[in-house]
Amino acid sequence: MEEDIQMKNIVKYKLTFLHKFIGIALLVLGVLFLLNPTAYKKTLEYKQSGDGLEFLQKGEYVVEFYYIAAPEDNAIVFYSDEMLNENNELGKEFLRIDVGTSGGNYRGQLFLDQDVHGLSIKTDMDDEDEFYLKAISIHSVQLESRDHYLLAAICLLGAFLTFYLGLCVSTDKYLEPVIVLGMAVLASVPIFTDFITTGHDLEFHVGRLEALAQGLMAGEFPVYLGSTEMAGFGTLSATMYPQLFLYPIAALRLVNISLMTCYRILIVGINIISAFTAYYSAKRIFKSSKLAFWTSLLYVFSIYRLANVYLRAAIGESLAMAFLPLVIWGMYEVLWGDEKKWYILALGVGSVLQSHVLSSEMCAVFLVLEVLVWLIGRKGDRYGKRILAGVKAAVFTVLLNAFFLVPFLFFCTENLQCFNMPNVISHTGVYFTQMFNLFADYNGWANPTGNIINEMPMTVGALLLVGSILLLFMDSQVSVAEETTAEQARVMRVGKRCFVYGAIALFMTSYLFPWDFFQEIELLKDIVTSIQFAWRFLGPASVLLCFASAVGIVHFAQSHGNRKWVYSMSLVLLICSTSYFFSLKNIDDEKFAQYNSKMEFYTVGDTDAMYMYFEGDRFLPLNMDYTWSKTKILSQMSQPFKVENLQRSGMHMKMTVTGTTKMDDKLMFPLYYYPGYVAYIDGEEVPVESLARRVACPMPKGTAEVEVYYKGMPFYRYGNWVTVLTALGAVGYVVYMQIRKRRPEKKDACEEA
Repeated sequence: MEEDIQMKNIVKYKLTFLHKFIGIALLVLGVLFLLNPTAYKKTLEYKQSGDGLEFLQKGEYVVEFYYIAAPEDNAIVFYSDEMLNENNELGKEFLRIDVGTSGGNYRGQLFLDQDVHGLSIKTDMDDEDEFYLKAISIHSVQLESRDHYLLAAICLLGAFLTFYLGLCVSTDKYLEPVIVLGMAVLASVPIFTDFITTGHDLEFHVGRLEALAQGLMAGEFPVYLGSTEMAGFGTLSATMYPQLFLYPIAALRLVNISLMTCYRILIVGINIISAFTAYYSAKRIFKSSKLAFWTSLLYVFSIYRLANVYLRAAIGESLAMAFLPLVIWGMYEVLWGDEKKWYILALGVGSVLQSHVLSSEMCAVFLVLEVLVWLIGRKGDRYGKRILAGVKAAVFTVLLNAFFLVPFLFFCTENLQCFNMPNVISHTGVYFTQMFNLFADYNGWANPTGNIINEMPMTVGALLLVGSILLLFMDSQVSVAEETTAEQARVMRVGKRCFVYGAIALFMTSYLFPWDFFQEIELLKDIVTSIQFAWRFLGPASVLLCFASAVGIVHFAQSHGNRKWVYSMSLVLLICSTSYFFSLKNIDDEKFAQYNSKMEFYTVGDTDAMYMYFEGDRFLPLNMDYTWSKTKILSQMSQPFKVENLQRSGMHMKMTVTGTTKMDDKLMFPLYYYPGYVAYIDGEEVPVESLARRVACPMPKGTAEVEVYYKGMPFYRYGNWVTVLTALGAVGYVVYMQIRKRRPEKKDACEEA
């Protein structure tokens, strides 16, 4: 009886059709994922000696092949000409199967203790005119990945939450976040495929993600250099390009989640963060759920944001855009709202900084502009406290991000390629006819000014133009209406402010903005040049105009008595533009490379020379033959030496070296030199220098154990400790304040008793 009463207290509501449909659908998907584990399988049509696979991840495989009769003493060899063996010799053999003179089907097991690049297959007696293999099949003994477990867990958890919320929680308590989550999922539909279509920067960002994962697997934390970039020579992208939000995704690789699935999770995560930050930021500013809903809806499906995520695959900029609403909310609180919430601004700016440095520079432009406007028009409302709140936000942002800023600022003093970029920003402006297109093509690249044929979407969308016009119209109505409330006037002021800054951002995007003038100002030259493209300001313009347009649409609908018509037409415009963009993604896929298998996706990776040292030409380092076939350890003086037991993990190399000369020679490692490398010979630290941009150390005179790895500069750890202590202090302060708030409640309860 008591159990029945307890159950009735828990189960308060009935499941609606929607709860049942979503819950059962997720449950079925979860079961299907569990019942459909996949192993890797690849069949090769052997057309010439040396055919094989571009990449094969470490693991155990069964190989089956059809062999044609051949002379005696023949053998089938699985090898790579692009990798070193443990003796520093190019060409590593992984499997050798001796075969007889008779043909037939053969079978063997291939054990790989490391990822293999350029796996080739041949027989010892193959030549150009004759070879003895015809068909080869490779399949993994273990599962290719644990993707199905993760996806099943997500679906089953979603099903449980759906049923639980439907039965036990009032709809009012979860309807808003569920709707916002639904918008984010709809925006993620293009990624729900069994393939990945390339974007402009896909190779670079996927390479960053895998390099970070490999660094974590090697025990490196923080990861400062990308060990898989530049054919293992490593580049500084992990230090110069923020990757805080990539760590959780990269960590999934530690439990054998495939790189392709990790990328999908990252995209879905960006859409979810964008939806929720826009919604809750607008809700706190406008004090209206309806305005928050429209702000989030407009932002999640804004064309430029979608183009960044899918067409450009600009992960850094897309992540930064996900946090721009927080910056707007934080700035509002500091200057116009509750200045005690300055931490919102710090978290917003810090999150943008940890996503994309250039986006933080663009944010700074509008933050400085808003502060100047506020100072000029201030009315003395808690002036000193607001200034102090802004200072707190700035200091907290710097301290909390010190772990990134310290190494980043150190390398800003080095002569890297990224600080020698050509001044092209004045030639990348957008025409006004492009800025408000309703139907944006999923196509093209960024063309220089003067050519818009087959150019990528350079638009904030027609709906934001409509919303902005409605905002201006409603402002004229509010100005003459006597019944306007103070709250309506406040919301309109915020909307107009966002509109003005959005319009400024669009002007900075346009071909009319005088970028050449600002580049001539010595103080601004480097900052302006680093932004590279004027059309990047479509990002700030999009988020600002989404806030402004939401005010225009909602206020127009509420004041004219035809809400359903206004909302319906707005949704039609949004659906048309988004559907057109998404449908073209499918139609125009043939214009882009497509990765159809998880194993194939590991071959994705493109190194940007921007974070290598300036060699007199922007991309000269890419022409310096940094390839897997050039990863031998060299002698500076080309003297003979012997390497044994060569091991490498991440940016850590360990080996036994026997020097055969008494000359003062140097070992040159296949590692691109940056300050912070250390080397040890028989446990004793030795000097490290740069030779032909390679890490080099003295050659041992006899046999010795040699170890070299990237440790980082000693002062890196100071930045790490500052971040850790700041984070701990912030958490401790929050806990203390929560305890302090509860004490009066307990005291009052005791007095009443």
